[in-house]
Amino acid sequence: MRRFENFNPATLLIYYMTVIIPIMVFMNPFIILTALAAGLVRAGIYERKIPVKRILFSAVLTAVMALVNGLLSHQGDTELFFINDRAVTLEAIRYGAVNGLMLAAAIVWFSAFSRTLTGEKIMALLWHLPKLALLISMIMRLIPRYLERYNKTGLAARINEERGQVPEKKHIMQITSAVFTWALENSMDTADSMIMRGYTSGGKRISGIQFRPGDAAVLALTAALQTMYFLPETWHGILMAVLCFLPEIYRIKENVKWKIYTLKI
Repeated sequence: MRRFENFNPATLLIYYMTVIIPIMVFMNPFIILTALAAGLVRAGIYERKIPVKRILFSAVLTAVMALVNGLLSHQGDTELFFINDRAVTLEAIRYGAVNGLMLAAAIVWFSAFSRTLTGEKIMALLWHLPKLALLISMIMRLIPRYLERYNKTGLAARINEERGQVPEKKHIMQITSAVFTWALENSMDTADSMIMRGYTSGGKRISGIQFRPGDAAVLALTAALQTMYFLPETWHGILMAVLCFLPEIYRIKENVKWKIYTLKI
């Protein structure tokens, strides 16, 4: 049974860009809400549980953006109340809420993008630019590792030191210095390991990743769904839902196919 993540890296890149770019470009509430809901469903499937933290983060981010924009921007016709003789309008709060939803949806989909397009797939996508591909894949891998190391170092420092013994600024500098030292040592080990594995002998194309008829079908369907922007606004949410839930639709189709095959045995 083939998974959606097993498609060609170029197909996956085009698919995710057709979802993420409209989220950040078009201030369309139908598109943004649909993309956010689909992204949360994808996060729940990846994590195999209800993404409570992501839902709360999205709700808090939307509320904060709506509040901040309502207090800072005073444009709009529907005046709700006044603070220091400045009107807080419904339009300003609505605009801030849409911006918060847009940012939350983009974060959720970029998280799914990083889970799907791994370092190996980026290397395969940019096989003719091996140095650039290696650099991008290492950055995507090392940033979360450094953040995890920083949190572990900070936890160890809090356990080993009494509370209030070290000033906060000095405490942060010590943790940063420890993580930086670890990063330098780890980079030397990584360089030696890469030399031993033959990375200095020139770039090689990764085999086993081919462009199949299924990739052409996904790209054709993705392109067909882009006609939503030429249709009335009521169609935007419907076609965006089909586009965003395309991985889940494909998963259901593969599960049904597998059930049929097992019944024939």
